[in-house]
Formats: sequence, C-alpha cells, structure tokens
Amino acid sequence: MNIQYIRKAASKFLNSVISTKLHHPPVISTKLHRPPVARDFVCREGLCDMLNASTEQPLTLVSAPAGYGKSSIVSHWLETCDHPSAWLSLDGTDSDVSTFLVYVVAACVPCFPRPALARCSS
Repeated sequence: MNIQYIRKAASKFLNSVISTKLHHPPVISTKLHRPPVARDFVCREGLCDMLNASTEQPLTLVSAPAGYGKSSIVSHWLETCDHPSAWLSLDGTDSDVSTFLVYVVAACVPCFPRPALARCSS
C-alpha cells in the first residue's frame, strides 16, 4: 500500500465521521501524545528491527501483557524514525465506539495536513 492510498482512505473516513456530527465529550489532548522515553531505557534492537520491517504495512499493532514495555519500545522507535505516526492512549472510559472514533480521528489529523481534514481539528 502506498501513502496516497492511505491518505485517500483516511480522508474518506474522516469526512464520514465529520458528516455524522457525533456528540462527544471534549478530546483530552494528553491522550494524543506519546510518552517520553526514560533516560535509562535499554533498546531491544530485535524489536526495533521488527518495527522497522513493519513500515511497509498500513498499520502496526503491538500487543503484550501490561508492563512488558510496549509503550517504551514504540515511543523510542518513533523518536528515532521518520514515519508519520499517531498515538492514542486508551483506558476503560474509551469503550464507547463514537468516542473511540473521535479520538482516532483527532490522533490522525496531524498526519494528514490537508484542507479537507483541517476541519477535524477545529
């Protein structure tokens, strides 16, 4: 998949979300920022290599039990690569589908700075 296809699909999705005029609470912007990498972080090169290899795919899912360092490794990797990315921290209050979609859209808007998408951030 190329970036143009992804942008076109994202634009279509975002415009459909806009047109539904979802009613939702205000977006908590801190959920859209990746956590900082700890100064004593030890990089596991094998995991970074796997993340580098995943850049040919439109989506990368990192899954492991709590406390295994998912946020740390992904945050570190994003700090060292030059790929567009969106970060969304979820918790139990984000189980409503419309709220989840609003957050996904809000997280993705900076990755696709186009006039049609700019309406999402206002």
